[in-house]
Amino acid sequence: MNNEELKNLIQFYAKKYDVSSVETSLQKAVEQQSVKIGFLGAFSAGKTSLINSILGLNLPTDISATTKSICMIVPTPGIEKNEYYLDDGQSLEKISISDFYSIVDGSKDGLAVIKTKPSSILPEGSVFVDTPGIDSVGTEIEQTFAYLQYVDAAVFCIKSLNGTINHNVLEFLCRPGIQSMANHIVFALTHQDEVENEDAVRSEVVRQLRNIGDKLKIDNIEDKIFFVNGKDGVGNADLVYSFVKTHILNDIEHLNEKRLNQNLCQIASQLKSHLETLLTNMKLDDSEIDKRQEEIEKCIYDLENRIESHRCRLSSLQQELQKDIYSQLSSWKTAVSIADSNQLKSQVDSMLDSLVQSIDYKVKTLLPNFDVPDNVKSSVGSEIMAAMAGIDKKKDALVMVSTAVLTAWLMPGASTAANAAEAAGGAAVKAAGNAAEKIGKEAAKQNLSQKIGDLLSKRATQQAGESAGKVAEKVGKVAENVGKNASKQVVKESSKFAKFLGAMGTVIKDINPLEHVGTLVAGKVKESSFEGLIANYSSSIARNVISSLSDAFEVEIVCPLQQNLNDQKVALEEEEKKRVQGYQKFNTERSELEENIKKISRMVDNI
Repeated sequence: MNNEELKNLIQFYAKKYDVSSVETSLQKAVEQQSVKIGFLGAFSAGKTSLINSILGLNLPTDISATTKSICMIVPTPGIEKNEYYLDDGQSLEKISISDFYSIVDGSKDGLAVIKTKPSSILPEGSVFVDTPGIDSVGTEIEQTFAYLQYVDAAVFCIKSLNGTINHNVLEFLCRPGIQSMANHIVFALTHQDEVENEDAVRSEVVRQLRNIGDKLKIDNIEDKIFFVNGKDGVGNADLVYSFVKTHILNDIEHLNEKRLNQNLCQIASQLKSHLETLLTNMKLDDSEIDKRQEEIEKCIYDLENRIESHRCRLSSLQQELQKDIYSQLSSWKTAVSIADSNQLKSQVDSMLDSLVQSIDYKVKTLLPNFDVPDNVKSSVGSEIMAAMAGIDKKKDALVMVSTAVLTAWLMPGASTAANAAEAAGGAAVKAAGNAAEKIGKEAAKQNLSQKIGDLLSKRATQQAGESAGKVAEKVGKVAENVGKNASKQVVKESSKFAKFLGAMGTVIKDINPLEHVGTLVAGKVKESSFEGLIANYSSSIARNVISSLSDAFEVEIVCPLQQNLNDQKVALEEEEKKRVQGYQKFNTERSELEENIKKISRMVDNI
């Protein structure tokens, strides 16, 4: 895999998993690409002097270790004179030359940077790096060791006057970081002017370098060794540059690719480490779904209870209405019972208006927008009117009986009148549709014989040949006989029996002077008949109201709740689908992440 493919792959995964630190590192690796040429060696081996000689700089030098910090010389386009900076690892801060020297000599912490004008000796894209001596004491050597991973090529300075390479330098040359740039190292044997036998020194250096050949494989090692005159290297600057150009700068494109490849490998490893951490911390979090489902389930439970509660309320309302209607109608019992045929409709209408208002108030506690149907009032009103009219009709039929009976005893020719009464009685029974046995019983219950007798006593004294007591006695017997004769054709429905009783009251009331007896009998009979009616109609009206109310109740109260309930059940199903989808997505993403980590590992291993 070439660098472009590797870069694109790293960029793809960094964006996919939102690893901004990797994206930043990748951008720096691409934009700030340069070949770093490190000047390495023991302290006072002439590294800084050699850089000064090549680049014409004036970095501090001394017989003691003067470079105690990494110092980079960076060719920068647009620079006319040297600029000095402090690199704190995050950014560059421009500083004075005195502060720069304080960093170089270790007085201040940081990395020293010189930006200089590019030249043929130090072209853009290459950086010279001056390092502390590798046999220094303390943190200086640690800085060199740590920075070695960023060095692409090296000018290794060896004191030639020693005639040999000391043990510390040989160990340093065996480090893995040196091996990675073995074919881009040149060796500068400094202090040539102090060497008596250059050939002997060269031979010894070659021998020592070859002895560590298994650890430092350098091709054509003899061609990469040269001597440098004096401490300041004057006179050999061109030779040094020639070596650097031949063995390093001419291969800068390859070195750049190599450095970029190394950086990309490091970034890929960084990415892999991040993804491994991501995989370790990867957990399926469906707590929001749990919370949402819990809320929906509670809502469903509440809606179901509300619907059930409303339906129970509707059921109990029928019983409440039945009691209220019975109470309302009962309060009108007397008024309706004493009303004559002309007053009856008005009384019934008033009663029903009051009843509808009462029902309306009661119902609106459950359904504020509901109005009691008109048919409740009209149908009930017509039924009550018809029933009460039927009572009056049957009363009118019995008027003939009562009239015949009373006339027979109050007028001369009693026996003839008695026969007429008997005939009239039969006709009345037939016209009434089979009168009931209870007529006679009611007459006896009301003590008609005594009451009629008492009221007729004055009138009876005016009749020749009869005393008031006998008249009263005979009238009572006739009244009872009427009831007994009627009982021969008994109507089985007891509610109708009472209706017929009203006839006697009105008949007698129409025959002055029996008004008080008629009122008493008629009122009792009509009250009894009306009470039977309201018992039936209370249940019927309540049932009809609830029946009429049911559809509106379902539409206005139950249906919205039921629709909400259905929606909540759908929402609950949707949340469960989300859970399943989330679980599937989690497993897919986890498997994908594991596979991508393997891909990155293989990618790094194969580079």
